[in-house]
Amino acid sequence: MAAYSEEIKNGGSETYTYTFDVISTDYVKVDILQDGVFVNLPNNGQVSGWETGDAEYPWTIDEATETVKFTGTLTPDVDNSVRIYRETSLDSLPITFQAGSALSAEQLNENFQVCFQSTQEIDSQYLTASTGKLQQNLDANSKKIVNVADGTADNDAVNKSQLDAVATGAQDQADDAEASADLAKDWATKSTAVEGALKSAKSYAEEAKSQRDWIEDNDDGTLRDTVFWGFRRTAAGNLLIDYTPTTTANSIDKETGDDGSETYTASDYLHKGVEHWAFMPAGSIDQGTNEPRLSFSNGHLNYDI
Repeated sequence: MAAYSEEIKNGGSETYTYTFDVISTDYVKVDILQDGVFVNLPNNGQVSGWETGDAEYPWTIDEATETVKFTGTLTPDVDNSVRIYRETSLDSLPITFQAGSALSAEQLNENFQVCFQSTQEIDSQYLTASTGKLQQNLDANSKKIVNVADGTADNDAVNKSQLDAVATGAQDQADDAEASADLAKDWATKSTAVEGALKSAKSYAEEAKSQRDWIEDNDDGTLRDTVFWGFRRTAAGNLLIDYTPTTTANSIDKETGDDGSETYTASDYLHKGVEHWAFMPAGSIDQGTNEPRLSFSNGHLNYDI
């Protein structure tokens, strides 16, 4: 009797021949591959849990030719998607001998075949310590797989310590990335401030250049068209009028930039609690044609409008 092993078939065919011995065709089983796991396919073609309208793959067995035949309109169509195997029932012995019964070789062989074939099936599913190989995905049923060595090849499983190391490395990289982002943000903020300062410097430079160009082209032009004037008394009791004359381009020292401006203190022009000073149009002091201006008449100081 040949050794037993389950048989994995490619999809796409209506009939599949099996090569193992079997006491009864009731012990021939068929699984189909679903989501990487083989699930039992009853001969009515409906997997447990399928709903009405799902695909059906009914099948029958031809004992004479030892073939499984799909009898519906559909057949599994994926490589290595059909599993044909034997599952000898151990619910009871085919024959029970009574005391004093006559024994025949055929009856004894049938009982021993049940023991023998079930042992073959167990042996075919046993994973040895050195050569065990799975023929489908492993369902751990929410249990742990313990004492797993570090994976080394591309297809090896990894253990928790390796994942923890990856997580730690990823966190370190994330922290480094965050620090780099903060540094970049800080530089961006500083760059914005520098950009503003450069724009201001550029604006001042352009304004200075504009004034320089204007001065070079307008030596007699008026740069300041308002003046300060105020009345104050000297220590000797004299009444004086201070004022800042208009500034022209040729009055500016082109080496130092000094335009001849004066600095005045408002409290110097305080008389009886009232401040006597103002900023006025240039013509109010200069004796030109601009109006309004100050003038003297009959000992009085007049502001002409």
